[in-house]
Amino acid sequence: MMIKKGLCVGLFLSLFFAVNAQKRITFPFGGAYDENQVLHLGFFFTYQTSYYKVSKNKDWQLSNGGISGQKLVGISTPAAIGGLGFGIPVDIRLGGNANFILRPTYLIFASQSLDYTYLNESTGERTTISKYHKEDIEKASTESSMDRNFFAFELPVLLKFKSDMKQIYGEDKYRGYIVGGAKFSRNIGRNKYYDALTQNPPARMPLIVKPYYFSYEAGAGVDIFFEYFKMSAELKWSQSINSILDKKLDRGPNPFMQPIDKLLLRSLQFSLIFE
Repeated sequence: MMIKKGLCVGLFLSLFFAVNAQKRITFPFGGAYDENQVLHLGFFFTYQTSYYKVSKNKDWQLSNGGISGQKLVGISTPAAIGGLGFGIPVDIRLGGNANFILRPTYLIFASQSLDYTYLNESTGERTTISKYHKEDIEKASTESSMDRNFFAFELPVLLKFKSDMKQIYGEDKYRGYIVGGAKFSRNIGRNKYYDALTQNPPARMPLIVKPYYFSYEAGAGVDIFFEYFKMSAELKWSQSINSILDKKLDRGPNPFMQPIDKLLLRSLQFSLIFE
């Protein structure tokens, strides 16, 4: 209910500013770019790499990964192969050097994983297992890891504060800016997948994540102005506010969830935005 109310409030604010803007709306590549317009639309592409911040339980080493004779000796988060995303920015001028921004985004995760290192107490050998948000009982040797996490819908709600216009060769050409705010993320297809998860043995259980979560984010960028459009290059950092693990969803014994107290998701995102 809170999510629906939040989305309704965001939509209402967007419509309110759009109605007040009346004809002062610039559509992408619809004519000469005018920064003084109230509402700008466009499109953007983003590249994101993510990693985890892990808080372990006191007895985390007692987990055996579902295989007897093993002892957990380490949990680490490797740097992920970047994911790609795209969406439509809604940029509303508030006045002065401040803007209100909505960026509905469809994000494709790549190989975001958590690595578990186990010690075989009989042989002394160490084995590392990578865990994702999805796991199959039968895994083909040629299977790609590119689909081991859910796709996501994200809705960042940001405030943007711009510098005064800067000149290149005597013409107004660019502004620096900072952004900050909050983001809502929804894992697509999560419920359908986890509903059929009870058949997995403990050794083949995934990291069960929440259907949605909230993050805070901050970043900086530069607006570069051309005759008919504006291009922005932006670097942004985000972190989930709470743990993304869903420990309330019981799908049987999960030796990969038991050692973890909290799992926060951190992301670094580079975007090219065209308006």
